[in-house]
Amino acid sequence: MKTLFKIVVFGSLSLVAFFIGMIAIAALTSVDKAEVFEPYLTETVPKLVKWEHQTFKDLMTQDAYNTAKPEQWDLYIKKLSTLGALKSFEQAELQNWHSTTNIGSASATYATYIVPMAFDTGPAHLTLTLVSSNDKTLIHSIKFSSDILMQ
Repeated sequence: MKTLFKIVVFGSLSLVAFFIGMIAIAALTSVDKAEVFEPYLTETVPKLVKWEHQTFKDLMTQDAYNTAKPEQWDLYIKKLSTLGALKSFEQAELQNWHSTTNIGSASATYATYIVPMAFDTGPAHLTLTLVSSNDKTLIHSIKFSSDILMQ
């Protein structure tokens, strides 16, 4: 009976130690959001609103870009272009973030931001989920919200 108890205690402690180790590794490998994502947003937002297909393709992860066919991206970008020219955009607001660490692959940090924007047709919001992995930051998802787009 004592042996069974020792095995159960040892197994439980091993699991606790494993999860604490995973949390520590995730915390140590996560990027500084203000240092990585905010400059990326400042650089990227003006590029996106030029409404060029190739720009979207270059700035997005392959998985994110491949969620639609090139013809669908053309239609999406054409619709977005009805927002007109960018007048200004404000400081991005971090909505949420998380880091992932997989055994045998690079860790990644995901962060979702909302960027208030002003176009010559009116206000809009850009919601971006960014991913940083292997010292490279890309767009994981993108969504523009505006009353103009609902017409």
